[in-house]
Formats: sequence, structure tokens, C-alpha cells
Amino acid sequence: MDGDDVSNHFVALLSCSDKEEEFITPCGACRQVMREFGPEWRIILSKPSGSYVIKSLHQLLPMSFGPENLTTE
Repeated sequence: MDGDDVSNHFVALLSCSDKEEEFITPCGACRQVMREFGPEWRIILSKPSGSYVIKSLHQLLPMSFGPENLTTE
């Protein structure tokens, strides 16, 4: 594994909570860190009942800033 490119090694994140009323999402800082590893994440949000939804990182962090926005000049 090339230590400089780990972006293709992460594909999903599971967020669990004991709250039945709502799905809990990763915080903004966590979303940005995930984005730095690549834009193609699936975030699985689950409740104790077993219900879940799958969101894309783009849905949780629209118009994000990522490594491709940096210039190499």
C-alpha cells in the first residue's frame, strides 16, 4: 500500500446512536476529514431499531473543499 494514497481504501462509515427519534450524523470536522480521504464515501446512519439510511458524503457536505482544489504551482 502506498502511504501517500489511501483515498481508495475507505468506502463507508457507520454512524450508530441510541437515539430512536433521529439519525445522528458525523460532525462537520469529521466530514471534512473524510472528504480529505476522497469524495466517494457512503455514510450509513442507523438507529437501535435497526432502521438505517445511506447518504453520500456530498449530501452531508455539499460544495466541499478537497485535495483536488489545491494548486501545485
